[in-house]
Amino acid sequence: MFLIEKVLKRLWKNRLIYLILVVELAIGTMFLGYSFQYSFSYLQDKKELEKSMSDETITIEIIEKSEQEEKSASFEYADYERIKDKVRNLEVYLCTHGLVDVQGEMKEIPFVFTNLMKDAKSFSVGEEVSNDIAQKAQIYGDTENGWIEEKQMLYDGEEYRRVELPEALKAKVIARNVFEDNIYAEKSVFLPLKDLKAEQIVPSGQTIVRYEPKDMGHREKANQEVVEILSENHPEYSYGIQNYINNFEQVNERSLEYVKYMTALSLLGIWIMIFGYLGITKQLYVKRQKEYAICLSVGATVKNLICEMILENIVVLTAGVALGNIGIMYLLQYRKSEEMILDVTYQFETLLASVLLICLMGVIVNYSGYKKMRKLVPQEMIRNMYH
Repeated sequence: MFLIEKVLKRLWKNRLIYLILVVELAIGTMFLGYSFQYSFSYLQDKKELEKSMSDETITIEIIEKSEQEEKSASFEYADYERIKDKVRNLEVYLCTHGLVDVQGEMKEIPFVFTNLMKDAKSFSVGEEVSNDIAQKAQIYGDTENGWIEEKQMLYDGEEYRRVELPEALKAKVIARNVFEDNIYAEKSVFLPLKDLKAEQIVPSGQTIVRYEPKDMGHREKANQEVVEILSENHPEYSYGIQNYINNFEQVNERSLEYVKYMTALSLLGIWIMIFGYLGITKQLYVKRQKEYAICLSVGATVKNLICEMILENIVVLTAGVALGNIGIMYLLQYRKSEEMILDVTYQFETLLASVLLICLMGVIVNYSGYKKMRKLVPQEMIRNMYH
């Protein structure tokens, strides 16, 4: 307790100097940490996408042609039948959001018609939805749409029975930041595509068709053939062909370049701050020579003085890095308001990197301080400490 009190008094006595150091370190940590966040989130999101699809997967987003706004277009089971033999690994997702009243709490859940559900009049739910629904929950669309229970569901006037989630749907990333939303298998309710009525209107959401061309050498021709088949039957829709993984990389390419520059500048700033810190500590140790001599004369050991030095520096470094991490969270909240294809969130790896940064800077500063202290304190006193 006496040691802590003594260190706090020293910090308060030189508060202006230490405050400047803390602020400099916080700014450097904030921008460095944000760079780490973006990189970690980019790698994590890309890994998720690669689990769901290969880099050969073609995605067609079907959009209704409208001058006022873009609305997701519907897709019929007959369309699936027309193109399924032209490609391989065909996946169809017609996604719409429904409000579900779960024990008085309203939750928005994606309802997804897909060809990966084979059994007619059946439904499957993702793990997160399954954990929510035990008793009867009411489903709402524009009006009351039905209800859902653990084993059965009434949806748009049709009754469905619960079946296991198909293996092909587990841990799927269905849509990423299309219409400003992310849709994952564990958060969705799935229905067979063959149950979708031709006259049924799917509200604004996602209509996505994914496949791999049978011959990658002629994929342009295969893509054109698929689009022609769909355009012939639905001329009112437009068809945007893209590769999700390539698109993900291209959209984030410029941001990643910016992140690289931000990382370099942050590291340079922290490096300069450390040299400044070393210069300040050197001056403080010279200034405290008389204080150290008095402490040693009244029975203090070099070990006590070193512990004080380490604790004092660790408090300053921890305060700066902690303040920088708070700044990272604020920066992430601010960036969420911007239109981004990448969902940047605070990662555990950043916290670990912050701890390692404190340890690294602590070793640099304290080792330098220890060497100076050995020069300031008579060698015989140091030897006496060990005898």
